[in-house]
Amino acid sequence: MSLIRIVQACLGLLFILATTFIPTNCFLQVEREPNEQPLNLTHPTTDRELLYHSFFSWLAQNGVNTSQLDDDLEIYYHPYRGYGARAKRHIQTYDLLMNIPESVIINWKTIRRHAPGLFTLIHPFIGKDHINPLVIFLMHEKIKRNNSFFLPYFRVLSDPVPWVGDFAHEELELFEDPELIQSLNETRTNMESGYVEVVLQIFTRYPDVFPLEKYNFELFKWAFLVFETRAFNVPAFISQDKCSASICADGLLPMVDMINHNSIKRLELRHDMSLLNNRISFLHETDTLPGEEVFIMYNPHDNRDLLAQYFILLNDNPYDFYSINGSHARVQRQLTPWRVATAMAQHCSWLKNDLTNMRPIQLELCRSLVIEELRNELTRYKTSLAEDREALKGIDSGLETNKWIAGAYRIEAKELLEESIATISGYSAQSLRERYELVYQLTNKQD
Repeated sequence: MSLIRIVQACLGLLFILATTFIPTNCFLQVEREPNEQPLNLTHPTTDRELLYHSFFSWLAQNGVNTSQLDDDLEIYYHPYRGYGARAKRHIQTYDLLMNIPESVIINWKTIRRHAPGLFTLIHPFIGKDHINPLVIFLMHEKIKRNNSFFLPYFRVLSDPVPWVGDFAHEELELFEDPELIQSLNETRTNMESGYVEVVLQIFTRYPDVFPLEKYNFELFKWAFLVFETRAFNVPAFISQDKCSASICADGLLPMVDMINHNSIKRLELRHDMSLLNNRISFLHETDTLPGEEVFIMYNPHDNRDLLAQYFILLNDNPYDFYSINGSHARVQRQLTPWRVATAMAQHCSWLKNDLTNMRPIQLELCRSLVIEELRNELTRYKTSLAEDREALKGIDSGLETNKWIAGAYRIEAKELLEESIATISGYSAQSLRERYELVYQLTNKQD
């Protein structure tokens, strides 16, 4: 089974649910763990099971075939890793896993259907910078509490939504990644700017409808992060609603967003991106055996993006990469000779020669420079890979969660650098040029 290597320890997250187009856990687990607790949704007894039973009942009442879901999937909870789903039976390629009807989807049409008065007020602002109507709708529904149609769904979402941007400054420094911190700062700026814009443009115009003591920043932050981490982009929404703004293609799909992310296409769901009888269909892309985790791929993200946006890390993430300092060249997991040669060509563009025209001494110089740059990057860290691995063993992931995450993140980054150095060192400069020339010729021939 060609899947990501299992990481046994994980984050000490005791949230009721970490989201899924925010994922529901940190390092994804393929094999069952002793602490994994399958939820009994037929005869619920615990508070957690009762919440999910209520959620499943709500789905069933609104057109979701929960009997099929219960036959196909086992929802589990892990004290550290949150929620996930495993196959109960052998699910074959292209088996239909679920249909999500329009009645439970939260998109632009939902506002008009469930809150026509709110729709009238915010309709003029659709497509405006920093104003997201769905975020306002989520705030509106959360305030309604028991009177909200979506209450069973909201009750299984985390509040607050876990976000690395909430780490203390000294905790963020442990990641030793300025680009990660910059990304988090940009998200925070967008969040704060969005709230200010909504207050100025809408809330202050209609203070009786949007009292600021209720429509405060904390509620906005929850709604903002729920949308940012869970929303699917479905172009079919635009054609159905005759709305050209990009926001009209976005929507929340309850239950689908409870499935974890995996960058490997071994266990992945695929939706057909079309509305069939006002439903969105999700199919399995490959066989899934009983007991294996069911995944959906959000998008090909590296660990920096996954952590910043979804609060997860992937072990051996194939989309992880490192941009070589001072050039557009980059290395990533599963380096092939072609990718190595391409990185060399980009990094050594100052030699004014294409890789195919470089003299042997230039080729070797270029390869050495790439390796040197990667080694320099390793020395930038305050600790070695071996020291990080040893330190992680002594950290209680439940009591020192943030410190554990930072250590695991550094390990993944350093492993990528060390693997890249070993791979590039294993090829001769001449063999890389030959492979580059071959691919170059094939590419030009196709053109």
